Amino acid sequence: MTIIGLIALLKAPVEQYPNVAPPEIEVSTEFTGANAEVLRDTVATEIEKEVNGVEGMIYMRSKSASDGNYILTVAFEVGFDADKAQILVQNRVNRAIAKLPEEVKRSGVKVEKTASNIMMAVMVHSPDQSKEGLFLNNYANMNIKDELARVNGVSKVRNIGDMEYAMRIWLDPLKMASLGIVPEDVASSIGEQNVIRPAGSVGAAPYATQTSPFQMVVRTEGRLRHKQQFEDIVVKADTSGKLVRISDLGRVELGSQQYIVKAMYDQSDAALLAIYQAPGANALEISEGIYAKMEELKSRFPQGIDYQIPYNQTEFVKVSIAEVMETLVIAIILVTAVTYIFLQDWRTTIIRDRYSCIGHCYLCCDTSDGHVNEHANTIGFSSFHWCCCGCGDHRRGKR
Repeated sequence: MTIIGLIALLKAPVEQYPNVAPPEIEVSTEFTGANAEVLRDTVATEIEKEVNGVEGMIYMRSKSASDGNYILTVAFEVGFDADKAQILVQNRVNRAIAKLPEEVKRSGVKVEKTASNIMMAVMVHSPDQSKEGLFLNNYANMNIKDELARVNGVSKVRNIGDMEYAMRIWLDPLKMASLGIVPEDVASSIGEQNVIRPAGSVGAAPYATQTSPFQMVVRTEGRLRHKQQFEDIVVKADTSGKLVRISDLGRVELGSQQYIVKAMYDQSDAALLAIYQAPGANALEISEGIYAKMEELKSRFPQGIDYQIPYNQTEFVKVSIAEVMETLVIAIILVTAVTYIFLQDWRTTIIRDRYSCIGHCYLCCDTSDGHVNEHANTIGFSSFHWCCCGCGDHRRGKR
């Protein structure tokens, strides 16, 4: 029983009490180029109007950021089924999608179960500063973010200060005014010419005269990739055949989609990945899984890239568990010492200490199942009583 109790102690769960925090559902979307006020008036108002009053809701809070990101957190009653809450919120959000701007519809609206606080943070940086922040953020998005999101117990992984590659076009208002062009004309031209369209095939049925011996799929160039291609986009053509291109209206450069939020590590650019815990997941298992996955990914990192974990909530839990084990060891030593003082015999002390260990073993075994009931206390007090009675009997026997 003593050996079983020691094994159970190592496998004891962190949580043995029911959840007291309300389950939360997060609604998030992005409106590129909008400030906080525009986001509030065009997105937040419409979504919150529909979600408000959903079944089981306690309260909701929202954040409209100046970088165009919108997050709505809906808290439900303690014990409310999180899966059902997600479905109810999703149904309410679907009503509001038709009223949202087209840019928001294209970005999509996510509805997820998640914890409100960040559990861990992974920092991807360049120790020799050979890689800039834009490269680090895109590398993290393409090669690390999805891998971490697949770790068991992780709700989501968010890139804070997400700097994705984007083609930035800087327009000259004076040139546009002289040619009678407005920004909407430029945006419309980019949307029409920077698309992937199916072109069909040559030699496919039905045939005009006879069966074709060959059938070839026609591939179009698809989306534009280079700076020169964006500069050559035609915005306007006059009756004389003169073309107005984007290069005639301003300049084009490859940069980041946003520069509002930026992650730094040791005074150099970095990418910061925030990891959120799924409801009911074991934080220690998530932490171990993240460390193992990052060590696996590190072997494939390009030269000049490394990672650090500057924030980890489970460190406090690990220290607490270590202190509990230290306390148990000290208690066993003290009990053994006190028993020996009364019995004055090591053989009898060891025999009587086994009785007191039974209660501790049962307690550890019971805790490993996540329950602590009256049986553990009963056996613990009984073993203590047997130990004390044994001490008294031994003393009387000596007299």
